[in-house]
Amino acid sequence: MNPLHRRLRIARVHTYKFEFDLFDTGNVAPNDQATQMRVHEMWNPIWAKLTAEASRKVRLGTCERLCDGARGKVRAWEAANVK
Repeated sequence: MNPLHRRLRIARVHTYKFEFDLFDTGNVAPNDQATQMRVHEMWNPIWAKLTAEASRKVRLGTCERLCDGARGKVRAWEAANVK
């Protein structure tokens, strides 16, 4: 990630804390942990520049929002479809 893209990404995270795709990658089912960690470590310069609030909202808030939103949808589907 070049410096300009890094600055733009940091600004985007600070602005849109809850609409942020955490890793923004197509790295699905890697063959080993090193491959997965490479993607995670790529973000280290960005994590270092975020405010504590933005970091928390991205790291935890995104997952909480997605899981909490899915929970209600799953329960509604179960109520309508499971006998």
